[in-house]
Amino acid sequence: METTERKDLTVAEFEKELKQFVEDRASTNPHFSIRSMALKFGVLDSTLQKVIRGERNLGFRLAKDLAQHFNVEIIKDKTKKVRGPTRWKLNVIDPDSETHISWVNLAILEMIKLKDFNGTEAWIAKRLGLSLQTVQEVIRKMESQQMLTRTSKGWKDCMDDAAVAANGPITSKSIRLMQKDLLSISQQKVDSVSYDEREHTFTIFPVPRSQIKNLKKKVLEFSWAIAESAQKSRAPKEEVYALQLSLFPLTQKQD
Repeated sequence: METTERKDLTVAEFEKELKQFVEDRASTNPHFSIRSMALKFGVLDSTLQKVIRGERNLGFRLAKDLAQHFNVEIIKDKTKKVRGPTRWKLNVIDPDSETHISWVNLAILEMIKLKDFNGTEAWIAKRLGLSLQTVQEVIRKMESQQMLTRTSKGWKDCMDDAAVAANGPITSKSIRLMQKDLLSISQQKVDSVSYDEREHTFTIFPVPRSQIKNLKKKVLEFSWAIAESAQKSRAPKEEVYALQLSLFPLTQKQD
């Protein structure tokens, strides 16, 4: 599938070629793994594994995110009838747009998975420590942008794995705002949350500049491993946690 010429493929066609790509790589490269491929492409390892094994469909949004790494343009299958509104796509957000996703959006989507989730805005507001008006406004926007749907059957997360993979398709402006908000919340939790229910730690060490890229990769791998460990647990989910990791220089470069 690696080609210098741009190809137009439907989701089904791309999924077929993606599976063939993985099969070919695995047969010729003993060090190849889907986990490393997922890390490189900025998607969840568990999600990509299920797609390759045929346990879930690739989906238009995920196909668009992956296709950019293969010089492929995903086109809609004209033989299928499109019904209802087009679902909101993270990958088409303009990086310079004022639209952004906040930690509240992602927290609400993860709260749907909690065992005591009751589907009321008042409950969400109480659990997040926010005003009811704020939560109502956030949810209205989430529904209008189709991040979330509410029906008689319950609430549905329309962003799939975005909470865990937030570093990938979301705009850089959104990421910066989210990081600043979470850093501020993290500071507050140092004083307001018992140490038994949190972990704030740090270490300071010298670094060769040549290793910075590798260290960043290890930080990302670690954060995903923690999130996946919690998600795969069969125990009922009772709380929503944020894992905030930072790797940054304390010293300034010499000219």
